[in-house]
Amino acid sequence: MNKRLLITLVTAIFLLAATIIVIKFAKGYRPNLKDGSLKPTGLLLANSTPRAAQVFINGELSTATDDTINLPPAEYEVKIIKEGYIPWEKKLKIEAELVTETNAWLFPAVSELKPLTFTGINKPIVSPHGGLIAFNISTSSAELKAGLWSLDLATRPLSFPPKPSQIAKSTKLLDFSKSNYSFSADGSKLLVDLKNASYLLENDRLNSQFENIKTKIIDIKDEWQKEEELREKAWLSRFPEEISKLMKDSAKIITLSPDETKILYLAEKNAVIPENLIPKVLSASTQPEERTLKANMIYVYDRREDRNFKIRETMENITWLSDSRHLIFIEEKKIKAIEYDGQNEAVIYAGTFEENFSAIWPDGSRLVILANLNPDSPLLPNLYAINLK
Repeated sequence: MNKRLLITLVTAIFLLAATIIVIKFAKGYRPNLKDGSLKPTGLLLANSTPRAAQVFINGELSTATDDTINLPPAEYEVKIIKEGYIPWEKKLKIEAELVTETNAWLFPAVSELKPLTFTGINKPIVSPHGGLIAFNISTSSAELKAGLWSLDLATRPLSFPPKPSQIAKSTKLLDFSKSNYSFSADGSKLLVDLKNASYLLENDRLNSQFENIKTKIIDIKDEWQKEEELREKAWLSRFPEEISKLMKDSAKIITLSPDETKILYLAEKNAVIPENLIPKVLSASTQPEERTLKANMIYVYDRREDRNFKIRETMENITWLSDSRHLIFIEEKKIKAIEYDGQNEAVIYAGTFEENFSAIWPDGSRLVILANLNPDSPLLPNLYAINLK
């Protein structure tokens, strides 16, 4: 055989073998020193918010986030710890040639409160999709500022705190401290009801002209309801048909995750979610799911992985975090967080707060509560921000 041809053939065989080894290595295969074979492993992507936390696997310190670890296929107890934060832990199943992520959100162990209002406020409400808080200031707390206000929680450069904007001033004829109000479906307007009049106000400016729309209220609310129903129908159409039917016949939708892939819902009847509504997804969650629904229980359905998780029986003021993986809720006069699969429940605030009110910053960085930190003060409670990162 021609020497040059032989060299070319050997080189090609070597490159092919090297390519196969590299591919196998990338898939998680590692050499077995005992028999010289390549054994398949799984990959654990140990990531966290914030970063640089310690990763323990089966009780042994392994590495720091963010890092990828090769592990033989098995179940592992994974714990992520960072000083000053609530630990995260979960049993994870590592499968051959697949990547499993921790996606651990570590909440601060100590709450730091920063005031957002200073004069005392009444009746705070949150816009349907978050990001805005409306409230009123009465004459007893601050006469010059009496009226309706709006607080935009959009993140600002250099972490400057948001400043409330007045959208309507109280007068002798219009005392907004005695009004009821609600947001429009898109959050751009505030519908204000007084005893003998109703007004539709813009949320981004100080309103100076007031048109009584009392006779139009029913039509306006019907229009908003239709808009919300059309919006719900649009995103629900992206879920399996069986889930859409379940939501209509046996459940009440509580809220949709920000990325529109998960539904938080209350089962109103006993029901069963059929198996395999979509083709099996690689690296899907291996946490225990529950497809047999019990009435009055709260669940989360994930359409990307076709998995359904039982959360708990009761939750108040439920809000998704921006990562679409965590829920914030109120229970037993505490504010808690839980992952969408029902794991890693944590108390993120156990201090004083009022009216079971809480709201989440759009980027998930802070929690807003209503509290009076000085019980002896005659002032009404104020809004405070608590860091979640």
